[in-house]
Amino acid sequence: LIDAAEEEDIKEALLAYTFLLKSENGLTAQTLDEQIEHWFKSKYQCDLDFEISDALEKLERMRLVTCTNDVYSAINLEHAKTILDERWDN
Repeated sequence: LIDAAEEEDIKEALLAYTFLLKSENGLTAQTLDEQIEHWFKSKYQCDLDFEISDALEKLERMRLVTCTNDVYSAINLEHAKTILDERWDN
């Protein structure tokens, strides 16, 4: 059960990272939340309340995003892979 919960948390963070990575100028938490919820609605006809604060906290903790003036940006993918590889090795 714990593994399943952790896996869901990682999926949330990965989804938020992906949307931020595609954004040229970054996104506020509210805009990011709205974009993800809209994506689920249009792609899967699914209404949901995405927990953006949890996803962003995880990404910040892993140093995969930066935040300036309430606008979040994803670090580039190569740097993110290096950080994650270090994290998994240690």
